[in-house]
Amino acid sequence: MRSWRRLGRRYHSAIVSAVIVLGAISSSSLAKSENELLEKVCDNSDQRYSVDQQIASCTDLIASDQDKVVKAEHLFDRGVAFSNKLQDDFKEYFEKATSDFRSAFEVNPPHDGMGPKEKIIAQMSKYNADSFTVLDDCLNNSDRDRRKLSCSKIVEGRMQELDSEGVGGIHDSPWFKALAYKGLGLLYSDKKEFDRAVDDYSQSITLFDGEWTTYALRSGAYLKMHKYELAISDLNKAIRLEPHSANLYVLRCVAFGYEGRYKRALSDCEEAVRIDPNDRNAEEGRQWAHDRMVASRSRSTTSRQQRSASPGCSLTDTFAVGPWMFRNGGGMITGMWAGNGCH
Repeated sequence: MRSWRRLGRRYHSAIVSAVIVLGAISSSSLAKSENELLEKVCDNSDQRYSVDQQIASCTDLIASDQDKVVKAEHLFDRGVAFSNKLQDDFKEYFEKATSDFRSAFEVNPPHDGMGPKEKIIAQMSKYNADSFTVLDDCLNNSDRDRRKLSCSKIVEGRMQELDSEGVGGIHDSPWFKALAYKGLGLLYSDKKEFDRAVDDYSQSITLFDGEWTTYALRSGAYLKMHKYELAISDLNKAIRLEPHSANLYVLRCVAFGYEGRYKRALSDCEEAVRIDPNDRNAEEGRQWAHDRMVASRSRSTTSRQQRSASPGCSLTDTFAVGPWMFRNGGGMITGMWAGNGCH
């Protein structure tokens, strides 16, 4: 009887051991399968996954990477993913992309014995980080000559001088050159050369038509040139791409006001107030549009052309359109509605 019990205990122990082994094998297989999926999503070479999924997968891999070569590759892939979100929040994703490219190069710089794939990733990481530095100068440097030089270097295809290995980089993407053309447009707008600014904004839109701020900036140049229908057309496109910007509605309110379409102007500024009740420009614009509409009704026999903004009303001379309008907390300069017959 005891022998049967001993035999039963042996079988029980053997079964338990087998279950533990199978469980370990199963867990290992599951972990391997999950890791392979993360690798596939992070790479995203077939574009099957969203950019947010790609970023999340790369982030998980980077946190667990032990091999510096593998970590550099995942940092590079995440940098590319961040660069594809620049239109969502340029400053945030610009900084994140640049940081990942630089980190990838620092984690695994080129060295003897490095394989060709790893060497290309390292060189491209460095090259992309340097390219972003040039783009940052193009868009943000306070020195106008430096800005123009950096923008021109990108749009004229002179970035190769940064690339000692000839591996190519992110500057080849249409949106990268589109941002440089936008930088040139901003530069010429600052110099009040609005016709040249429009040309560069148009080049930017031709290369990449998904950036709503470029339409808004071109509309500002059109407003300065008194081409109100063109400004309205650009703002319609910008609002379709970004329907939650109070400043876009304020700008279109301005354009409709200059067209003598005060009811539409009032509607847009009311929408701007609804979006951002604390926006002073929207509130003042609503009052401006209301006053103009009331005044126009009292002059019902006046032609539409006469009802449009008179030469004495220099609203387009009292405000500026720039990238600050489209950042959190940004706005047009104080007093854009004030004085010179605009009320």
